[in-house]
Amino acid sequence: MDDFTCTCILRIAPDLPKMVIESDDIKQMLVPIVDNAVYYMKITAQTHSNIQCKINNLQGQKKSTPEETERLQELIVERDQLKRDVHQLMIAIQSTGDYLSINVADTGTGITDQPSSSEGTGLAVKSARSKLKRIGGDLLLANKPIDEGRGAIATIKIPLYKEPE
Repeated sequence: MDDFTCTCILRIAPDLPKMVIESDDIKQMLVPIVDNAVYYMKITAQTHSNIQCKINNLQGQKKSTPEETERLQELIVERDQLKRDVHQLMIAIQSTGDYLSINVADTGTGITDQPSSSEGTGLAVKSARSKLKRIGGDLLLANKPIDEGRGAIATIKIPLYKEPE
């Protein structure tokens, strides 16, 4: 899908404290999460396009059965819902207690094939989670609450650096 566009919003809290991890390590964790977010937003955009084609086909028929008319109405509702989901990637970085939190939220398809909302299945997610656990951090994955629309939220929790006493 070549005509896909996405808005990226980056919010960084001022005066962030030092962390116990290098910036290259953060990059290695963040890039696959952002790549996945964009990939699934593209799928959502493609789904919208496919639904519009089905609607056009049904509307182009000279005679429609009651089932086809009902299906057309269902497709229009689904298309309109997808249309409301603007393709947006939000990255927020802030200090929360003893951690630096990096939240990545998207408007993609959400997390569907996982046994629980906090367990990632990809190699990059497992690697990042393992690295974070070793230093006392974590990587959490969840679907957005229904009232916030489609999409997923990944939260990287990195312990803050504490000066030796």
